[in-house]
Amino acid sequence: MRVAARFVTMLAALFALGACTALQFSYNNAEGLLRYMAWDYFDLDADQADALQQRFVRLREWHRSNQLPVYVGLLQAARERIAKGVTSADVDWATAALRSHYRSLAQRAAQDAAPVLASLKADQIDALEKKLAREDLRYVEKWLTGEEKPRHRRRVERMIEQFEEWTGDLNASQRSRIEGFVSSHSGVYERRLEERRRWQRQAVVLIKRHRTASELALSLGRLFAEPESGRSEAYARDMRRWESDLARLIVDLDTTLSAEQRGRVLRRMERYAADFRALSGERRATEEAIRRAPGS
Repeated sequence: MRVAARFVTMLAALFALGACTALQFSYNNAEGLLRYMAWDYFDLDADQADALQQRFVRLREWHRSNQLPVYVGLLQAARERIAKGVTSADVDWATAALRSHYRSLAQRAAQDAAPVLASLKADQIDALEKKLAREDLRYVEKWLTGEEKPRHRRRVERMIEQFEEWTGDLNASQRSRIEGFVSSHSGVYERRLEERRRWQRQAVVLIKRHRTASELALSLGRLFAEPESGRSEAYARDMRRWESDLARLIVDLDTTLSAEQRGRVLRRMERYAADFRALSGERRATEEAIRRAPGS
């Protein structure tokens, strides 16, 4: 995920925390994490923090009712495709679906947060800029500093971990394929840093410029709905190549999966779908209980 306008992105990311029962716990108890992160990014006063929390609760309920059922359908469709063997068309379909739903959620989160962001004082915006600078430094230290060999190894191991979260342990041949992909895209980390800084500057400019909630909601919503706007041609070119090669890697790895690895992927997807069903069902059960309560 690009880390730009980080706080608003975090509002959307809170809905993707954890897995299995941990996902349900995180989803239902996200207000505490939100309050902590809001303080960390902005040093909000009590009224601002309360207003943001109320807006977050409404956003979460909208997401629970309108988006989680859609996610269940997407997971079921993806599971059927994976069970048959992944094709490049499957990867393109999944990428488009994920991108569309994430942007929709991020756009709504940005618009919902706009009234609070528009109320930020100069010292709070300054705190945001300092926080973003620290995050950028952390990124540089993790991915762009140190000797080339250990830096490359960190990048490879991170990507292997991301695959193994779904497949379980990969064998040497599978790990080698991933290392080859990382090696052929060594420059992407610098490009991502440039892009995240561009987004951060743009988001901060919008917050400083628009001091009414309606104007800021419109501008921030556009920023998240159209992330390609303003990107350098070099970055866009690198990302097209990265996505194309990643799709080929996924299809290639799929042909090497053992029955155990494929089964693990399918079971994980089913657990996610079950969690999303449970979370969306909690809302319906609550509404039904209220409807049936005496005096309703």
